[in-house]
Amino acid sequence: MANAVVGAHDIILVVLAVLIAVAASYTALDIASRIAAAPTRLGSAAWLATAAVCMGGGIWSMHFVAMLAYVFPGMTVAYDPALTILSLLIAVVVTGGGFAVVSRPRAGTVALVLSGLFMGGGILAMHYVGMAAMRMHATLSYSMTWVAVSVFIAMGAAIAALWLAFRGGGYLQKGFSALAMGLAISGMHFAGMRAASFGMHEGHGSGCRPRQRRSGHACACRGLHHLPDPSGGDCCGDVRPAVCGTRYQ
Repeated sequence: MANAVVGAHDIILVVLAVLIAVAASYTALDIASRIAAAPTRLGSAAWLATAAVCMGGGIWSMHFVAMLAYVFPGMTVAYDPALTILSLLIAVVVTGGGFAVVSRPRAGTVALVLSGLFMGGGILAMHYVGMAAMRMHATLSYSMTWVAVSVFIAMGAAIAALWLAFRGGGYLQKGFSALAMGLAISGMHFAGMRAASFGMHEGHGSGCRPRQRRSGHACACRGLHHLPDPSGGDCCGDVRPAVCGTRYQ
């Protein structure tokens, strides 16, 4: 039976991820407001592409910085390049599609909601494809309740982003809008992470001695300071300098 792995977040990287989401939201909302005002079709297309790269790329960057913030004790995590690039492309394409529909002169409430649902679905796909890109000695499973929460947040955040992008307003209003949008994007990510459970494969410990795993003792590390194993050994192996813990079931 797989062992349950409980990681912890590096607070500095978490704050950085949220700041990236807020900055990307502000930039994308500001650029998207210029799409309809462009004098030529080529100009509109250029603004649209820029807004899509800023919004989609920003959401994607926030996701992977937040993933780096999640510390797995004693376990190395790598990412599949193809799935990682696919998650970026999904984010850029769906945000661009949402902006394109809503920026049309006669776009109404129905178009806004449908575009938001499309964009929200794409953001969710980016998140879960990015999670699927993880390569580690553990099995990934999800709590459907928290997955549903992440879906609700993503859809709501996407609809709000499109509505805010084309309602106008000054820098202060855009700033508040970007803050709300960035926090919503971050909330979606961390709800998705809360839904995830990681079960370590048999034979791959977290740096604790095998006899300790069998006896069910807890292993905890604080930075680079190791707690001694009750059996006389060193509890944890090489870990990143962050708070971490592993629970064995």
